[in-house]
Amino acid sequence: MQEHVESVPILLPHPAAQRYIGDKVRQAERLRERARRLEAEFCNAVAVALPSTSATAGKTSRVETSELGRNLNPGAYTPDRRAVRAAIRGAGGRSLDTFAGVESPTTDSYIRTTAYLGLDAIDSATCRLKPSTAEAEAVVGTARLLREGPALSRLRPYLNKVTYIPPSLAGGIGSTELLLVRPKAGVNGWFLYGVLKLESSVRQLNPVANGSTHPRVNREDVLDLLVPWRDDHEALGAKLQTAQTCYFASSALTATATALVERLIDGRITEADVVVAQKALDGGDRSADREILMALRRSDAPDGKLIISDIDILYPLLDESEDNDA
Repeated sequence: MQEHVESVPILLPHPAAQRYIGDKVRQAERLRERARRLEAEFCNAVAVALPSTSATAGKTSRVETSELGRNLNPGAYTPDRRAVRAAIRGAGGRSLDTFAGVESPTTDSYIRTTAYLGLDAIDSATCRLKPSTAEAEAVVGTARLLREGPALSRLRPYLNKVTYIPPSLAGGIGSTELLLVRPKAGVNGWFLYGVLKLESSVRQLNPVANGSTHPRVNREDVLDLLVPWRDDHEALGAKLQTAQTCYFASSALTATATALVERLIDGRITEADVVVAQKALDGGDRSADREILMALRRSDAPDGKLIISDIDILYPLLDESEDNDA
């Protein structure tokens, strides 16, 4: 009830301390906005005009023998899938198997703190990730051994659980539903992630998914995908790489704001320290801010990880974000 909310006691520190904490939240939102902008720029650059689903309705169609490929699943020849593939082919698209392979390595050797990537941690619309740990997700038995590069879920392709495994998660584990896409020499992995995430890829995978309650795609279905191709794939892929870095930094800054309030309440950091850091920032000096951020950990456990693992990556991102907003 309203009166319950109004009766909750809150911390009200010095205005400079409030601004210091509030700025972390504002910086987080600027980074999220930059990430979304970069993703939109990528999609606009590789966009292929696709027919509407209403114009290609139907489950079956008549095909010529010459159109048959290695996939004889009837779903591979629905009117919508054929129309989507024709559009991509007409725009110079290529088959995924010409510049990538698909792998599914597994492992049962991991410890409780090993990074874990479940399907719920993958955003369906962006390259944002929320990894956890084997202990937190109660993982037992065989798991997918993660390697850097694009990955997508075999399960329910309409959910569009496609992501890029960054170097920080390589060597960790994930859901066995994940398939890892390995770019061939000279092909940018981030670009491959981006085209796998497109609506055109989803519309090709949906019809070929097998299973009544848990529809899945297999390795051959993925390799058979037609995807847009661009000669400037390196530059386009770099946009998405920066976007994911912005998402990670944004999440860290949001967690930082919460941690700062908690530490002010329990006395592990003083209001005076925060005020000094804010006044220094007003003068262009980040040394006190750096000292505070480098001391914040996600938990009080002996092996608690830093909330912001690399300050030297964060500050350039913030500067670039401010320049873009200027």
